Amino acid sequence: MRGPQPFHRIEVSEPFRLPDRGRPGDYVTLTCPNCGNDRNFLVKTLQMHVVNVEGGRVEVTEESRPAVLEVLCDECESALRFEEFEDTLRKEVLLTIGAR
Repeated sequence: MRGPQPFHRIEVSEPFRLPDRGRPGDYVTLTCPNCGNDRNFLVKTLQMHVVNVEGGRVEVTEESRPAVLEVLCDECESALRFEEFEDTLRKEVLLTIGAR
């Protein structure tokens, strides 16, 4: 059984650009305001598990999807304000890591 993953590393080969659905040609980008990194970020998550212990066996009976607690620049470890990300970018990050 695989344990909880407290950090998800997001690496992108190109600067993280998603088309902004509102206006064709516009892009949503993710860039660290401190060092300019636009490729590597750490997403700190929390995931809850309900376990059943019976007859010396431990089984996971229920688990939640990970919730995002914090986003950090992987280069300088500055905290980025996830709640202020553009909706499109926030949704893409959540989809990528399987969170809510």
